[in-house]
Amino acid sequence: MLNPKLLPTLTGGWIILMVTLVSGVLSGPLFARSTVEELVESMSLEQLMTLEAGSTSFFETPIEKMPGSLYVISRETMDFSYGASLADYLSYYVPGAQISEFYDKGPLYTTRGTSGGSNGTTLFMLNSEKLNTSSGMPFNLNLPLLGFADRIEVLNGPCSLIHGSGSMNGFVNIIHKTGKDNPGSFLSVETGLNDGMIRMETGHGLPDTRIGDLYLYAGAVESDSLDRPAKQADAFTGPSFRTSFNLHKKNLTLTAFAEQEKFESSLPDLTRNPDDGYLQVEMKSYGAIPKLKFDISPFEDITISMPITYFEQSESVPQPDITGTSDEEFHFKTHLLFRTTRINRHKLAVGGTAFMLKKERNIQQYNFFDYGPGQPPAALADISLKLFCIGLSAYVEDTIEVTPRLDLFTGLRYDSVHAKDFTLDINDAGKTDIGFSGNYDEIVTPRLGVTYALSSEKFLTFMYQQGYSNPDYADRIGHNRLSDISTEKLESLELGYHQSLARERGKISLSAYYNIFRDTALQGYTRSQAGDSVAIPIVMDRFDVFGFEGAFTYHFDPRTSLWASYSYSRPVNFNTNGLAHPITSEDGDEWLIFPTHMIKLNVSHRFFNDRLEVLIGGLYNSSISTLQREPAPGSSSEDVFSHHRFVLNAAARYKLSKTLTLTLRGKNILDNDVPATGYYYNWGYGKDNTAFTHPEVYIGLNWKF
Repeated sequence: MLNPKLLPTLTGGWIILMVTLVSGVLSGPLFARSTVEELVESMSLEQLMTLEAGSTSFFETPIEKMPGSLYVISRETMDFSYGASLADYLSYYVPGAQISEFYDKGPLYTTRGTSGGSNGTTLFMLNSEKLNTSSGMPFNLNLPLLGFADRIEVLNGPCSLIHGSGSMNGFVNIIHKTGKDNPGSFLSVETGLNDGMIRMETGHGLPDTRIGDLYLYAGAVESDSLDRPAKQADAFTGPSFRTSFNLHKKNLTLTAFAEQEKFESSLPDLTRNPDDGYLQVEMKSYGAIPKLKFDISPFEDITISMPITYFEQSESVPQPDITGTSDEEFHFKTHLLFRTTRINRHKLAVGGTAFMLKKERNIQQYNFFDYGPGQPPAALADISLKLFCIGLSAYVEDTIEVTPRLDLFTGLRYDSVHAKDFTLDINDAGKTDIGFSGNYDEIVTPRLGVTYALSSEKFLTFMYQQGYSNPDYADRIGHNRLSDISTEKLESLELGYHQSLARERGKISLSAYYNIFRDTALQGYTRSQAGDSVAIPIVMDRFDVFGFEGAFTYHFDPRTSLWASYSYSRPVNFNTNGLAHPITSEDGDEWLIFPTHMIKLNVSHRFFNDRLEVLIGGLYNSSISTLQREPAPGSSSEDVFSHHRFVLNAAARYKLSKTLTLTLRGKNILDNDVPATGYYYNWGYGKDNTAFTHPEVYIGLNWKF
């Protein structure tokens, strides 16, 4: 395990080594690159019209033919960006995606206007295998250790046919590098000039070893807090590292990872002043994803995978008399997939999944419901919950080439989920153990998609599909919401248009969607007998969302590129009754916590024979009413304030040699005091608790050899 206290020493040694290397390589000429090489390097994977992806289908499919809105963040984009974390890339490179800092386990990811108060309704994956815990992402989205990623595929919209529970609000799929596609090694060192961050990453691609094609990765980060109580991001105050490898040999693919991080959450303690401290969160994740693929014939193959994952999480609050919470989860799955192309014009896939989830949560908290007006909270209660959950799935997908211009995507999935055993222990005021019978549910999620080629460069797409998410049972039971334990469901209609421009120099992607959510848990609050606010999940029977997204990419020449996106979202038929903290206006026709309009823009250009490259970008979103932390004087309800959000970022890199690059990146370079857009936790909405208060500047060296 790498001790973060050694990071400054190691960094200094690495910088000395690199400076020594620079002195030897600068005297040599840079290798010339062809125009094709420059174009491929500058274009993201989304813009390469021949790229195929397998995140939304059991078969690799060209992106422009895929029904739905899939966005790809390439390795080149990650290598040259003002961002460094998953939160950054989602914020600035995915249309309609919104990041809020106010979430106790790191940033909260919201797309198309809706989120369940955790990251549990968006599926986060590694090589298309689920990483989520029952309550959301198992690692902080701000963790800037993604040197192992070849690309990131992001879907806005449901995809339960392929991925099952959790993909209600789409997915974020991180594709691991392989030794074959990424031969050689890299070394990256970066330091923050005003937040004390030190980050180091290294990776090695070995395409022809005796054990097979192999890619190895390791990274570590440490940082200090920004100014309190206003802080932009979570500070990694303890050992935070990630290591992984991807092995491919003949029929076997094995991806394994280990991760540990300790950070100071951006959420202050709800019972005290933010100056008194923030939650300390520690997360550990371990997993192995073995996959065997056999070619039965030139037309058929079969794939078997058995991923195993283990997650551990603990939170400690600054109050000395509260120990916080701890969670442990163990997941085991078995996938079996059979594919055939034997039938003319059909691509048919049939499969099944069996999974097991075992969870234990321990929490110590005040019993806010058992005290009267003017009285302090009752004594602390030690709450322990154990959960054992099993499930079976069966699915079929058929992609049909009806005509050379018309493709039909059909599919059906059946899931049977049984939360077999609940055990809830409460050690408070003589209360005894409470047992629950299991919750059983059956879900059927169909999908129907159509792609029509108007020409070789223009495509129309239509998609109807459903998504679902198993609820966070521990959260529901812990808040005494037993009657609301139900599977959250989504129906989605989406119409899209995709066109490549000017000999594939650019691309336009447009999509309009209408989503119908059912039995969805949103974070609200109720008031205790003493009049204090207590956060609880509130289940909505139904609400609808309408919206539009558009993305535009154009390469004026091999040196100049432009990417821009616009998104619009609004609630429809939203019943606000019962929501003490409404997430919409009183009439239910306008978001209070998500921007109706959002614009994102990135422009890059190369100078001095491609030695210097400069990137300018950022985002603007329309005014949002964000709830304050304290009620307005004389008012029984929370006050609101409105704001627009404008964030300008920049990055530059200079090629010291063919292999060595100096990088500089800055976020919020205009020094805007911009409140964070977010909701759910009413104690985090003070005007002084903002998303950005100072520019963030980082300098680094990247060596590829």
